[in-house]
Parts: sequence; structure tokens; C-alpha cells
Amino acid sequence: MRIGQDLHDGLGQHLTGITFLTRTLEQKLNALGLPEAAEAAEIGRLVLEALTQTRTLARGLFPVELESKGLVAALKELAATVETISEIQCACICDNAIVISDRQTEMHLFRLAQEAINNAVKHGKAKQIIVSLTKTADEHVMLSIGDDGVGLPPEGANRQGLGLRIMSYRTHRMGGTLEILPGEGGGTLVTCTVPPAGTHN
Repeated sequence: MRIGQDLHDGLGQHLTGITFLTRTLEQKLNALGLPEAAEAAEIGRLVLEALTQTRTLARGLFPVELESKGLVAALKELAATVETISEIQCACICDNAIVISDRQTEMHLFRLAQEAINNAVKHGKAKQIIVSLTKTADEHVMLSIGDDGVGLPPEGANRQGLGLRIMSYRTHRMGGTLEILPGEGGGTLVTCTVPPAGTHN
């Protein structure tokens, strides 16, 4: 968390400042009609790329949206980042009315979604991922991550690469239940359901 904050608030701010200075330099060189303006523009482009990568790393280590706006906003940001980095379609269908007051529950659910998405991309070879956050009839919060990938390994095969232990541990800490099943149309569906303690509409 500290490293993520330092990247976002420290290095990220420095790179933002350099980006503005480089843009100003480019404009001055252009006004003078100097060919070095093109080099300044290229430096600015590279710094902006480094800033984007820094922010992406920071979000992975410490989800800023989760801290400031809650789980729904953080999941939407996560889905958008996945689409940008991996070029995989990642949709987020969330009930915007869901508010989770317990920060640990929020963090566990967010990290579980990260792990499930990572599995879908790396192991499942998915082309499309759908993340949903809803409430059940008995007011439990249900997080689901479905993909259209190759599906689960056959029974008895080594599934350690799927990160099942990590997701099971997080679910246990929240007092919830975890299901990892084949999707109806193929792929894998990960569903984590947690009790209403610490959540409200």
C-alpha cells in the first residue's frame, strides 16, 4: 500500500511536472521555428508513457479508486485498465447502490477480482471477461467474474496456478463462500458471496 501511494503521489507527480515542462519547451521551440521541437515532443511522449505505466502500477499495488470512491468505482477502473493493457474486453456490471463500509472486506473483494481476472487472462486465455457486483435476495453481496476462456483443468490436474488458495483465503477471512465452476457457455465462473455485515445500500 505504501509503495503504491509513493508511486502515485511521489513519482507520478514528478512525471506530471516534467510532462508540463516538456510541453512548454516544445511550444517555445516551435515558436522559434527550431527543428529541436520535434525532439522535445518525443521526450514529452515518452514521459507521458512512463506516467501512464506508473499510474497503472500504483493502481495495482494500491487501488486509489477503492480508497476514495469505494469498491464499485475501483472495479470499473480495474476493468478499464484490463482492457487498455491486455486488449481483452472486460465489462463491469455493478449495482451502484452497493456500499461496503468495512475497508478490509472491500480490499479482499477487490484483490479477489484481480486474481480471478489475472487467471482468466494468463491461464484461461480469455477474450472476454465480465465482472459483476450484486446483492442476493438475503442481502448478501455477490461478486462474480466470468470469462470465455478454455475453462478449468480436468479433475485431478494441478490447479495451483489458478490461485485458488489465495481466493479461498480471502473468502474465508470475509466469512463468505467461494464457487469456481465451468461457465454456462464455456470458460470459468468465479463467484464469491459474503454476508451483509459491513455492507449497506
